[in-house]
Amino acid sequence: MFDCSEIFFLFFKYGGTFIKFGDSTEYFGGKFKTVYGLDTDRFRYFDLVEEVEKLGVKEFDKIMYQVPQKLRYAGMKEIVDDSGVMEMINMGHKFRTVIQVCVVESNPKDDGDGVNVVDNASEGSNSANKLTDDDGDVNVGDHAIWR
Repeated sequence: MFDCSEIFFLFFKYGGTFIKFGDSTEYFGGKFKTVYGLDTDRFRYFDLVEEVEKLGVKEFDKIMYQVPQKLRYAGMKEIVDDSGVMEMINMGHKFRTVIQVCVVESNPKDDGDGVNVVDNASEGSNSANKLTDDDGDVNVGDHAIWR
């Protein structure tokens, strides 16, 4: 028999991006995968990065997790080291939940559905956080999605 506090699960969202809609920011698009049976005592930042690489993500800007019982982007915390990983694991155990992890990729690619993400396409627009610019492109931070 095993103790539930010895293992945990992660629900990865990757290949998408954060998009600002008015006052709300949402993770849009991409894929997802649940990873089961991770060892609480041995899992560190390096292991988290390894799990992200197993998803096929070669480069990323951030790894963030959703704090249980906090809504949307306001409840997201970036993980940059072992202490962040331990905090994430402890939250999962405390709230008895699977933790959602969002991977913000450095160079998102076309995922085959006709949506292309282009770096620095918001140059010349008044605000990187506007949903659309004058050309009709959808801006996402420093990126734009061409339709």
